[in-house]
Amino acid sequence: MYSKKPTYILIAAMADNRVIGNKGQLPWHLPEDLQNFKRLTTGGVIIMGRKTYESIGRPLPNRRNIVLSSQGIEKEGIEAFPTIPEMLGVLENEGIDKVFIIGGQKIYEEFLKMQLVDEVWLSKIPGHYEGDVFLAEFEKNFEKQKVEQFETFQFIRYRKKEHI
Repeated sequence: MYSKKPTYILIAAMADNRVIGNKGQLPWHLPEDLQNFKRLTTGGVIIMGRKTYESIGRPLPNRRNIVLSSQGIEKEGIEAFPTIPEMLGVLENEGIDKVFIIGGQKIYEEFLKMQLVDEVWLSKIPGHYEGDVFLAEFEKNFEKQKVEQFETFQFIRYRKKEHI
């Protein structure tokens, strides 16, 4: 039994108007952002909701793919859990270092509401995009740690504020 809790990292791409998706897809095509996402998450554990999994259409390679869904999913390369607490019970006994929460909106909101997110790694996409899925405001509980400028976006790392 391990007692070290993993670091839970919400990783997302968001436009200036907080849009993160439109009709089940990303509203932009930025290969540089996708390459950065792949580089950061490869070899790690990723958590997503059913809709995000369906929009991707397959398990992402070289990652442990966990899908949260009350409907139950049985696919090769996927571990499905009906609730966050059930998933936590498994992950927190495995000595995992980092867990990436990759969306979508409902999953992001649940992890933020349960105060499980330790860090937010955000690709800030310039401009306003049409969308039907948004990232909830999180900034008041997090402080900016690092900003990297890419050609097509800004990558910002936030850490949860320590409340005294």
